[in-house]
Amino acid sequence: MTDGKSSKCTNNVHSVKLLNLSSGEEICYSVVVVEGVIKSNDECMAPMDVTIEHMNGPLCGPPITVHKISKNMTFKVLLKLELGMNKFIVNFCTVRKEIILHFRPRQTNFCVIPVYVICKGHDGRFQAPECEDNSIESACERISTGVHLIQSLFAERLQKAGYGRLTFQLQSDLDPMAPDCHILYSDVSVEEAHSALASTLWTWLGREIMLSHFGSKERKYIAFLSSTQYNGNHIRKDTLTHEEIVESTKGYVSLGGGGLALVGTGCLYTWATSIEEVVPRLLSEVAVDTKLFMDESNYRGTYGGCYSTTLGAVAHEMGHTFDLGHTAHGIMGPDYHNIHCLLLPEESTLTCVKAPSKLNLVRDTLLSSTKQVKHISSEGEEKYEALVQELQVVWSVPKSQLTCENTDLLQHKNPKVIKKFGKQQISEEVGHSKGNRATHTFYTNPDTSGEALNCLSPILDRNDISPFWATSCLSILALHRWFNPNATKENSGGLTFNKAKRQITSEYGLGVIEIRDTESLSILHWKFSRESAHKEFTIPSQYIYPKAETLWVIDQVGNSMTFDLKKSERET
Repeated sequence: MTDGKSSKCTNNVHSVKLLNLSSGEEICYSVVVVEGVIKSNDECMAPMDVTIEHMNGPLCGPPITVHKISKNMTFKVLLKLELGMNKFIVNFCTVRKEIILHFRPRQTNFCVIPVYVICKGHDGRFQAPECEDNSIESACERISTGVHLIQSLFAERLQKAGYGRLTFQLQSDLDPMAPDCHILYSDVSVEEAHSALASTLWTWLGREIMLSHFGSKERKYIAFLSSTQYNGNHIRKDTLTHEEIVESTKGYVSLGGGGLALVGTGCLYTWATSIEEVVPRLLSEVAVDTKLFMDESNYRGTYGGCYSTTLGAVAHEMGHTFDLGHTAHGIMGPDYHNIHCLLLPEESTLTCVKAPSKLNLVRDTLLSSTKQVKHISSEGEEKYEALVQELQVVWSVPKSQLTCENTDLLQHKNPKVIKKFGKQQISEEVGHSKGNRATHTFYTNPDTSGEALNCLSPILDRNDISPFWATSCLSILALHRWFNPNATKENSGGLTFNKAKRQITSEYGLGVIEIRDTESLSILHWKFSRESAHKEFTIPSQYIYPKAETLWVIDQVGNSMTFDLKKSERET
């Protein structure tokens, strides 16, 4: 044996197989998660790691990186791409495998812009230990790296669900001259930001963004507030509840909806500044000193836990900007804390949190009243009207009481509804394996005295235990304007809802119809394939139960409509 390799090792006894992509693929985003497996001779004594040679030069990171292999011989690495062709070599023992990936952004009018908000009177330095660079430039690097990760994770989950590598495009993908993260010098003072309600701050900053040179109704924004300030000097214990953390923090915010997701920077000090830092940062077991710095780790108490929780919270709030409601499980539910599982190799040391989230639910309707917004110049009135239409409802991460057992259906007094949603029937409908779920079953509506209706049986979302993004979320994302390659400005509109008849029509074909409850939790949904060409659908009355509040619809080209079942219709 020489240099750690068995003398029996040859190319014939080793192979490297990629699990989630193929060499030669075209990718529309610049940070890629690569998963692979090593097929190896049991007697091989080579080190349990793979090395990646980056052949495109310094823009794609260090020339060689080393990545650990798990006990089951799998690996997971993050690769950064530059525009055009990218070449990588995966090395294990005597084997070299070439990977060619082509980075070509999808051409679209709809994109996402990260924004670093610096309030009046603030120097732009986020709260951080002395050993961390907390400059404006470092903040933008951390934000850009995090948003690129989220962009990649959306694509990976949609790919695994069979939709292809669909994701949102960043402005910097489409325009190489655009910054990775815009800086907004706000007219809102630090004092105002610290004392205002989160929803009011969201409104103020949303207005300023829309009136800025990069404001547009064809863009969505993920904004980070630089002046978030945690003070734990009064703390007399090691572990704080989430409520105690919020009470100790000025400028704490985590709200998303419409065109804006707004979050604080209390844990930005734990974020990676580059792709090479991501894994070490997530695995960091450095304990948070809660007397000095925010511990938003969902009780894990480490820098790595803070990074995972807050990155997951950003993905959650961005999900709301893409019209996703809350779900009983996954990123849009209490599992956003565990987003690290999508980025780290198996057997990582960062704990997966199984307990429900401790964060509170906030659902506010934003109104264009003078009580919530500052004076708007006449020149900005038309642009602000687009903001009001675009940024309507705000959610935050779901409350701890959220549970997958929604018993309202079973408590309904209508015997027809009880019959339709009896415990045994619910079990029969969703209890079998995921791959065999019958989503296109025809049934007889009991309200029509046996008249057969040509409609699909809904999927009950409270029983969906899909990891990370629920089935309904992925179906919506695949059709959303910011993801859908078929969405253009020219094919907008064409969705109508007749409340009296409970009838939805679409000029371009229905995509997903979802019913949500009073806390924006998805109850059930219908999914329509492009091939089925459903242009009209009537919702059977038994599905409109007392706590059903919102009907949300999207068609095959990304047009969407929200209808308040208890009030009046509105289009987005």
